Amino acid sequence: MTPKSVKKKMKTPAFAAAVSRDDLREGAEELGVDFDEHLETGDRGPRRPPRGSDARGRRPLLANGWAMASDAISVVVLEGDETGQELLEQSLRVLDSELLGLELDLVRFDLSLDNRRSTSNRVVAEAAAAMLEAGLGLKAATITPEGADDVGSPNRILRERVDGKVIVRTGRRLPGVAPIAGVHYPISVVRMAVEDAYGAEQWREGDAGAPDEVAFRKERITRSTCRAVAEYAFRTAERMGARVYGGPKWTVSPVYEGMLKEELDAAAERHPETEYRPVLIDATYAGLLSARPTRRW
Repeated sequence: MTPKSVKKKMKTPAFAAAVSRDDLREGAEELGVDFDEHLETGDRGPRRPPRGSDARGRRPLLANGWAMASDAISVVVLEGDETGQELLEQSLRVLDSELLGLELDLVRFDLSLDNRRSTSNRVVAEAAAAMLEAGLGLKAATITPEGADDVGSPNRILRERVDGKVIVRTGRRLPGVAPIAGVHYPISVVRMAVEDAYGAEQWREGDAGAPDEVAFRKERITRSTCRAVAEYAFRTAERMGARVYGGPKWTVSPVYEGMLKEELDAAAERHPETEYRPVLIDATYAGLLSARPTRRW
């Protein structure tokens, strides 16, 4: 943090409750240094070199030539396409160091469709490696082309490279806009990010276009992924003051879909304070449109 950022935080009640302003100023006087220099020295005081750096604290360059700042929080920014990129740029406006009181290092990667095609998805792999190093990433919406011989989905590559298991999509009503179908409260959809239909083996048999042409798909899921999805669903519900609806078709697929149902049941036992309704998908939709959560928004 800069001396200016520290001075700004010194004016807040939370800062005063944790740190004595007088002690800071007296410390500068006892050392015989300027107050700004004292703040800057204290922020840059002795510390271990960051992970992945040499003894002098220098970080190696990433694959695309960018270097992450050693004294700032690195956030990997994955640029996208069209409206998705426009929304990302507006989101980045609030990541202002002076506003947040944090030094941020935004490491950008161009994941637009044109650049993914020109690099044969190399840029996606580089972005995933940077996310693993930084631990934080912010991605814009991207275009996934339909052609089987094209670059495909960058999201699938990113999830596989960072070992992501869960996708969470939360919808909230817009203030001042009347909702439809009785939807008044936030709804979060928690689902698998890997396995299942992702990367499934697919093929067809028979003459193309013939009435007896048959399509096949071979899928797989692991218990670890089912467990991660179930646990995250209950943790999300706890934060929202909501209930969990379990929607897998375990009655018609007790072996395959039943594995996720088993992990949802186990997660419910670990989180007894969260209401749990294991129902099929049609009943889930009905509940989402008619039921009220335990917390008012």
